[in-house]
Order: sequence, then C-alpha cells, then structure tokens
Amino acid sequence: MLKQIDYEGSVKIYSKELKNISQEELIKYCSFLLQVEYQPDITVKTYLKLSGVKLEIDLMEIKELLNRKMNELSAGEFQRVRLSRVINSTQKISILDEPLSHLDPYFQIRLLQYIKNSEKTFILTIHDIFLATKFFSNFILMKDGKIYARTLNEENFKQVFNLSLEIFGT
Repeated sequence: MLKQIDYEGSVKIYSKELKNISQEELIKYCSFLLQVEYQPDITVKTYLKLSGVKLEIDLMEIKELLNRKMNELSAGEFQRVRLSRVINSTQKISILDEPLSHLDPYFQIRLLQYIKNSEKTFILTIHDIFLATKFFSNFILMKDGKIYARTLNEENFKQVFNLSLEIFGT
C-alpha cells in the first residue's frame, strides 16, 4: 500500500508524518482504489455494506447492479462499483490508482468532474494527459519511480516522456 514505498523528505496527513502512521490508522484518514482487487463471490450490496459504505451518491450509476455478484460484473461495472465505494466513503482523502481504467468516456468525464468539484482531497495517477490537462492544474511528474517535477510544462514533459505536450493540444 501507500507506506510500502520508501521516500525521502516529509509526507504529512493531518499534520502526522506518514512514516509514523500505522496501516490501521491510515485507513481511518484515507480511502483507496488500488489497481488489483479480488472479485469476491458476494453481491454489490454486500460489498458496499462490508466496506461500511451507504450508496448516497450514485455518480457511477450502480443501483441496478446492487443484487449482482461482484465476480459476475464486467471490468467497467466492477470499476464503477469500486469507485462508488470510494466516493461514498467518509474519509476526506481518497487515493486512486488509475481510476479511469475500464470506464466508458461517459463515466470518465462524470468522475473527473466530481473530483474537480469535490471538497474532498483526491490524489490520483492518470496516464491520459489530455483528460488530466482538461480537468486539473496541479501535477506531479514521475520518472523511474521518483518525483521529477511538480509543474507540467513542455520542458518537464519532454524530459519525462520524450514527447511534446503539443501533441495533446495543451
């Protein structure tokens, strides 16, 4: 999870140094959407209940999926359910690893609009530069697992990806 990667410097969550926060305490502060998640043989409704989540915001339109089993969902439906868990969590910080994967453009845009306008804090990895630049203004560029730059500009982008930002119309 988040604490498994060594880092230098300081990373603080609610004024507490990340290195000093236990995994149990970290999940009190943050909700997570990780790349790999087991698809259990339980209904979507049970999955949400076990996660301690009530479906108050149905941004990902999963009401019709509540009685379906998680392991019978398509990849896109599964991602929408997982995102619904994060969106409806009570934590004020959400860390999302590639949240757009398997989503149709309709749900990608709904999610990005929600994140942009939310009062929650979202930290996400996104490889779709076009969408990233259309919705967000704060970026961290990484290269070889290390932070390369905290500014998205032509020079930094070219150094990290060996491509011009012009390709994406930015």
